[in-house]
Amino acid sequence: MACSPLPDKGEYFVSDDVKIHFYDVGEGPALILLHGFAMTGELQWGGMVDSLASNYRVIIPDHRGHGESDKPIGKSYYGRHMVDDVVRLMDYLEIQEARLAGMSMGGFMTVALTSLYPDRFSCGFVGAAGWRDLTQEDALLNEFDAKLFEKGEGFDVLNRRLNPERDTSGSNWIGKFFFNLVIGDQDPMVLASVYRGMSETIVRLEDIQASEVPMMTVIGDQDGLLV
Repeated sequence: MACSPLPDKGEYFVSDDVKIHFYDVGEGPALILLHGFAMTGELQWGGMVDSLASNYRVIIPDHRGHGESDKPIGKSYYGRHMVDDVVRLMDYLEIQEARLAGMSMGGFMTVALTSLYPDRFSCGFVGAAGWRDLTQEDALLNEFDAKLFEKGEGFDVLNRRLNPERDTSGSNWIGKFFFNLVIGDQDPMVLASVYRGMSETIVRLEDIQASEVPMMTVIGDQDGLLV
């Protein structure tokens, strides 16, 4: 689905035996944009490329398990590997330092990246995410959701967790449209694998507090991940 001025075809590189698709447009300081769960780089960020690429070299990867990147099945392929893919992409493009922005799952990855690799990022933006101390209850809910994703049923449950104050059951046409737009024909086993690995992107609070990378975080006061 063409929805942006991004090139018809992006580029690829191999990160730890997994082929990663990405776009590289514009000139200037490097700006890396990380999309959310079950999204693609184009769908999440494509509408911003025109305004950003006039001032920045905009790098937009499809995370492994998403878009045009490889989609291995199994939790072990995801988690921290997704974080390291970003640094490997920077090395591949010979980018020593970049600005970084992420939405939702990409926001959690941004927190991890700026904490684990503070010398590689000059600043970060986090949207609809932050830091979360994973509790045993969270772990049980995450596995419950992952099993539903395997059946192709997990999105509605996840959406209700993220939006606890409103009806997100998908019974209305807006919910169904969004579900079909985002999930589409994606492999439910891949989505479950990505989802199971996401908890491994969480870093220690003390590492975040020790980081000197300037960070802006924007999250709604009704967001289910607000802590």
